[in-house]
Amino acid sequence: MAEALESTKDSILDRVEKMRTMYINFIGDLHGTFTDTVETTLLKPTTHEITSYELKKVAFQWDNTKDEPVGRIEMYDDRVDDVTFNDPDVKFRYEMQKVTYEIDAPRGLSFEGIMNAIRSHAVHQGGYGRAEIQKKKMTNHALFPPNGEIPVKDFVGFLEDINRNIPLLPSIKDNPMYINNDQVPWGNKPFTQKELCDILVDCMPKKVQTLFKSHNANNTVRFDVKLLANELQPLVDQVRTEQKASQPQGGGGGGGGAGKNSSNRNNQRGNRKNDQGKADSETKHCKLCKKFGGAHHNHNTADCQKYNEDGSLKRQRGRDNYSNKEVVDMLASMKADNKKLRKSVHALQKGSAKKKKRSMSYSDEEEDSDSE
Repeated sequence: MAEALESTKDSILDRVEKMRTMYINFIGDLHGTFTDTVETTLLKPTTHEITSYELKKVAFQWDNTKDEPVGRIEMYDDRVDDVTFNDPDVKFRYEMQKVTYEIDAPRGLSFEGIMNAIRSHAVHQGGYGRAEIQKKKMTNHALFPPNGEIPVKDFVGFLEDINRNIPLLPSIKDNPMYINNDQVPWGNKPFTQKELCDILVDCMPKKVQTLFKSHNANNTVRFDVKLLANELQPLVDQVRTEQKASQPQGGGGGGGGAGKNSSNRNNQRGNRKNDQGKADSETKHCKLCKKFGGAHHNHNTADCQKYNEDGSLKRQRGRDNYSNKEVVDMLASMKADNKKLRKSVHALQKGSAKKKKRSMSYSDEEEDSDSE
């Protein structure tokens, strides 16, 4: 038994160390600040609460005819050592009870401790409410490209990747000011399949939405986003085919020379515009887009049309006014925020739910032994 316990302990500590190393590799230049967070919250002695379970002799109401307890009577717990107490309907028996108390000691590198350190570091770097911002971004700005060049199933995979990482982001509820406020919900809960289906339909170009509604009643509800992707793909292909057919074809015969000269003039104007754009990009810089994601070299902070000062998204133009390039840029910006995190989290979560439960249980046992 002792060897099995020691083996389990080594496995847990190894997993904790891998988790810490992967997160440090993920955050790159910020690893120093995370190391400081770990040192402050886990390795230095600090006053904090721990929870343990103890056997305690307590009072029970007793059924003497069946010789068994009926229920607890807390009001007599303090009479357990009173030799003068002789109520025949009350007996004292041992019960396992949850006990919480304060100690002044290091928290230690437990599974729960490292997860708390990661969350504290994320709050320090990005502030509270990043989960809510990400969910609002998915709901209002994860637009499907107007020309339908991305397969719907790939777009769904992108949405699911972001959704999978939402629980790791700090919520407004994490703020100590709101932790006990029942009116403030936890914002770092991932979208349900039904909600992802609603988002996917809203992401589609208006013509695709119109086709979808013409095939389905207004009260139609979907609960599997992958099946919905298969249902939407033919509609996207239909709209794309119609768009190609409606585009004007290149003319022939006379006027070719004039057309060529016009093209050359347009190219010259385009080159001058590109040169001016390059010059502007060298002097312009938006702190909000650099911090929260987006192209930050083509405008200044005061002219930002994407973010408010707190990182929340501004009211945007109607969906159909976005060009394909703008949509692709927005998708790339959102994906960049989650790509590295997805890889790190996937590696950390490869262990089974059983291992996680064992690690948490051991964490409690380790804290018990430290307190004795």
